Formats: sequence, structure tokens, C-alpha cells
Amino acid sequence: MRLFNRRGQSAHEFFTTYGWAVFLVLATLFVMAYLGVWNQAAIVPERCAFPKANNIDCLDVAATTDGTLSLRLFNKGGDALFTSGSCAYTTRGEEPVTVTTRAIAVDAAPVSPELGRSWPSGEFARFTCHFDGDNPFLNSGGKTRLVTVDLGFTDANGTPRHATATVRARVEG
Repeated sequence: MRLFNRRGQSAHEFFTTYGWAVFLVLATLFVMAYLGVWNQAAIVPERCAFPKANNIDCLDVAATTDGTLSLRLFNKGGDALFTSGSCAYTTRGEEPVTVTTRAIAVDAAPVSPELGRSWPSGEFARFTCHFDGDNPFLNSGGKTRLVTVDLGFTDANGTPRHATATVRARVEG
């Protein structure tokens, strides 16, 4: 009879000790899942970078479910004149959806100026694309999307230039 009680006691201690360990591991995994540790969109940062040769810094990027992509840019080179702007979104196996922007707002100006507005060195500008009909951000709140942005401008020497960036933005809304 005593032998049976010892076995029962050791089995009880074994399951109690390792049961708590298993419980703690499961609780930790649950908390990590709740906090979104394995959510790729939370891990991959937003990115917006133009080639350094263009002297354009992209400071902020915002995308919303209504189809708007907005970039806050800084001109760290010479004076420039905006001549064109477009955003393109491509899904796998489909033709790209391209939108040409109608206006770029230079922060010094009270209203959004039309393309052809000068962009002085050391000034900020807000570049916005609106995907009206083919909205790639619709029903994408919280997801990350890639968009190609192309800026056309004339530099201070009158040379036409293009700056292209692939923007990774988390869609809000």
C-alpha cells in the first residue's frame, strides 16, 4: 500500500510541476498573439525613399481606405519646378493602376498650387495621389501596400528630372 501512495505522490508532483510550465508557455503564446507579435504588417515599417541623387527626402507617408496616398517631402537640393506626378499600384498578374496627380501643395502656399509650381530649396511639399475609380486601398485598413511614386521636375539648371520611389504604406481607416 505504501508503494502505491509514493507512486501517486510522484505522479501528482510531476503533473503539477510540468502542468504549470505548460500553462505558462500557453499563456505567453496567447499574450504574444493578442499583441500582434506575428502580424507582419506591424513588423514591416512604412518606407518612402527617393534616390539620394534627387535631393528629395520623404519624411512621412499616409494612405487611407478612401484611395488617398499622401507624402510629405523635403527639398534638400536646389530650387525645382514640379512638372508632373503620378502614383502606380500593381497587384500580381494585373496591369498597373496609374493615377496622375493634379496638384502638389507646397507648404509655404496657402492653397494647393497646380503643377508648374516652384519648390524652393529647404521647403516642404505635400504630394498626394487619389485613386478614385480603381482604389487599391479599399477594404485594406491595417494592411501594408506598395505603391510606385514618380515625380517629374525641372531642377535649378533647367534640366528635366524624374524621381521614382517605391512607397510601403500602412492603410489607415
